[in-house]
Amino acid sequence: MAVIRCDFDNCEHHMECRCNHVLRCVQPAVSIGNVGQLACDLLISTLNACRVGFLYDDSTAPVVGSDPFDERCQHVSTAVEGLL
Repeated sequence: MAVIRCDFDNCEHHMECRCNHVLRCVQPAVSIGNVGQLACDLLISTLNACRVGFLYDDSTAPVVGSDPFDERCQHVSTAVEGLL
C-alpha cells in the first residue's frame, strides 16, 4: 500500500493553483542519456515549483538526499516527490 503525504499549506502557490490553474502530472520515462529526467528538472527549476508531498511505497527505492533545487533548504528530498 502506498502512503502519500501532502502539505499544501507550505506551498506559496497553493491558493493560485487550486483555484485558477489546471494541474498536470509530468513523469520522466526511461530514455537514452536520461533526457526525460533532465527535462523534468528543467521544468521544475524554470517554473520555480514547490514541494507539496511525497510518495512512499515498498516498490520505490529508499533514497534521500539534499534538495537539488535549493541549496539553502533544510528539507531532504526523497525518491518520488510531488511538486506544484
